[in-house]
Amino acid sequence: MTSSFFSEIPAPVLEQAGAPSVLERDPTRAIYTNRNLDLSLVRSVGFDMDYTLANYHKEPMESLQYQMTIDYLVKHMGYPKELNRFQYNPHLSIRGLVVDKRQGHLLKMDMHGRVWRAMHGHRHLERLEIDTLYKNHKIKITKDFASLDTLFAIPESSLYCDVINLLKNQSPKYGQIFDDIRLA
Repeated sequence: MTSSFFSEIPAPVLEQAGAPSVLERDPTRAIYTNRNLDLSLVRSVGFDMDYTLANYHKEPMESLQYQMTIDYLVKHMGYPKELNRFQYNPHLSIRGLVVDKRQGHLLKMDMHGRVWRAMHGHRHLERLEIDTLYKNHKIKITKDFASLDTLFAIPESSLYCDVINLLKNQSPKYGQIFDDIRLA
């Protein structure tokens, strides 16, 4: 490719600005296509949800993940059928939360790694409760704390809150519930 792209700019100005005399394309930055790919032979296509290759309709995908997880928990892991009546709430959670698998809490951390807000099921914990459990503790991701740092974790955290809320009077094993949801 020649410098025709810059043809309207006088050559001395281009030289002073350090513009290349010839535009080069870096083949490692190019996009290649395969016109001979027969998609009828492809059995599955993988994807991730980081929005680098496509824009996704986030809520329908998250809702599907939520409902499929419930289906698996009920059919294969013995969870109560009442879970089937739950609907995904896309506004309940955000990426970047932490699950306290010992207490069954969903935690929002401040920039210093301390608990700023917390929920148990659908109940927001009061500041006194938060301070009693977590004051002066920096939370680190260990076997007792799980990070919800991907887009796939948003429906997980919503379902976790729903299950905790449903089972709150049955002394549930919070860590096992989270692990089951993640496995499903």
